[in-house]
Amino acid sequence: MPAQNLLYADVEGNIGYQMPGDVPIRSKGDGTVPVPGWTDEYSWTGFIPFEEQPYTFNPAEGYIVTANNQVPPNDYPYLITQDWDYGFRADRIVSMIENAPAKIDIAYIQQMHGDSFDANAETFVPILLDVELASDLNPALDTLKSWDFQDRIDSTSAAVFNAFWRNFLQNTFNDELPERYWADGGSRWNEVMRTMAKNPNDPFWDDKSTADVTESMDDMLKVSFAEGVAELQEMFGKDMSKWVWGDMHAATFRNSTLGESGVSLIESLFNRGPIPTGGGDAIVNATGWSVNDGYETNWLPSMRMIVDFSNLNNSWTVHTTGQSGHAFSEHYDDMAPLWANVKYYPMWWEQDSVQKDSEGHLQLVP
Repeated sequence: MPAQNLLYADVEGNIGYQMPGDVPIRSKGDGTVPVPGWTDEYSWTGFIPFEEQPYTFNPAEGYIVTANNQVPPNDYPYLITQDWDYGFRADRIVSMIENAPAKIDIAYIQQMHGDSFDANAETFVPILLDVELASDLNPALDTLKSWDFQDRIDSTSAAVFNAFWRNFLQNTFNDELPERYWADGGSRWNEVMRTMAKNPNDPFWDDKSTADVTESMDDMLKVSFAEGVAELQEMFGKDMSKWVWGDMHAATFRNSTLGESGVSLIESLFNRGPIPTGGGDAIVNATGWSVNDGYETNWLPSMRMIVDFSNLNNSWTVHTTGQSGHAFSEHYDDMAPLWANVKYYPMWWEQDSVQKDSEGHLQLVP
């Protein structure tokens, strides 16, 4: 099987992590670039022994956090990948656990699932507020002054920042990188920009299309913020109350066959949305979007679950659409609003609870 993050918990209070899968050991090279396959020079010599793959059981911290971030320590003797997430989500989860105001309960886990804290905004909003912009941009800039950096569904501040961010990445890199390498957002580019911000005269800030001018970071900030505001005005008009992140970042659930038929009447039957959605890239409420393609949600947490090990019947879950695959059923998409608003339905474990909450009973008689 492919290597995955496999987490474990039980009613005795144990927690654990295991990375399964077969990860090859190579006689030469590390697998990150193509190599001659017609010789034995780069042959696999075996797999990482299972007992040496990353794992933990009841760690001293009392919790385990995995959000596609690097799992093994830096001195781990084998290479698993160099393509880890850069850890913004994991860092936020650790912070919420360690700074929980009281004992972590179901309500707090729900708050964690819906957390839309944008660490990228925390880095760049203070920098933006120090830049002298054109006066007509001040109303939009003012929305960032008291923002808590949460990319919520109803947030105008999140709409303003993300419109700026998209233009900021494009203005910084599209003039210098081939199109296939254009910045597409996500944790990698957050980290690149966070590092570059320490050098306002980094060569990448310069716009290569202006041969007689050498731009600085401030120049890129100014033009990108102005373009972001112009984009919002084009999308929603000049009434800033209508600039809402959830509408920009909405999710559309498309049936993977008939929903992509190219026939609008069929697609309207099988697809659902757009549904306003909060969160974003490199955020605990991980609803991704593409800088190159627009703001629409293009990947997401398809299922959330909270398990009460002291009373399994007090567990909760949700997934994105519904339990029925029948487009005319009320249960085809009745869970989508729950999912979008980080709400749940009971995950019954006891037969009596299942029967009491059922709407029908199908009995098959031979």
